[in-house]
Amino acid sequence: MNGKFVVFALSGRIKAVGVAELQRLLESESNDHNLVLDLNEVKLVDREAVGFLASCEAKNIKLANCPAYIREWIEREVAQNEDRKARSFDGTRGSGGASSEESLMHQTSTNIKEK
Repeated sequence: MNGKFVVFALSGRIKAVGVAELQRLLESESNDHNLVLDLNEVKLVDREAVGFLASCEAKNIKLANCPAYIREWIEREVAQNEDRKARSFDGTRGSGGASSEESLMHQTSTNIKEK
């Protein structure tokens, strides 16, 4: 990549229905430029949009002027995804261990028997 930046200034609401179009725009520019999403005028996002923004950061797309509530939501989503990944690799699933659903069913049936 060269030292050129392309800045996309977003405003208003970012919803799931607009994410696909944003992805196409970013992909069309990503090979030749460093990308920046300026979120200064963004007022509302949904969960899919937050996931999209988190994936942008993972691809080294800078989020400029990100409102605090969106930044916090992105960080929570990233942390939750990391926790899910860690749990799926900690030996409790896929290696003969009980899944959390099976554990919950076992706890429920144990509680019923105790009554």
